Amino acid sequence: MSTERRERVQVFRDEDLQQRQEVVERKPSTQRVVLSRVSQFIWLITAGIVILLAFRFVLMLLAANPANAFASIIYGISDVLVGPFVGLLNSPAFTGGSIVDVPSLVALVVYPLLAWALVQLLHILFADSGGMRRVKTVRREKLD
Repeated sequence: MSTERRERVQVFRDEDLQQRQEVVERKPSTQRVVLSRVSQFIWLITAGIVILLAFRFVLMLLAANPANAFASIIYGISDVLVGPFVGLLNSPAFTGGSIVDVPSLVALVVYPLLAWALVQLLHILFADSGGMRRVKTVRREKLD
């Protein structure tokens, strides 16, 4: 992929010595910076999903009233995220209305794994080889 290349040549002169130093630097490209930002955004969204699913799990474990506004919002949003895993495994219920929401636990494992896989795929497809710095120095004695 592309990198930003900067080249600088310096020549030092002395009475008896002439030195030429060439410095070539390759820094990460804008593409690498964008890839890093996209990866951070994916992890931010994943963190939000995990927090939402953790709230859902705790509310169901504590038998929160689904008619409550906060619980209703959490359940409403997280139903979409947990939907693919409902019916996969049984969720044990206890006296008092407590439920161990197994689909939420499965989702808490699956969504971070999907995010990790997506970030790795993006890095495989779009990452460049990284930065490099090379310094070449040539010294010559002056001949009279």
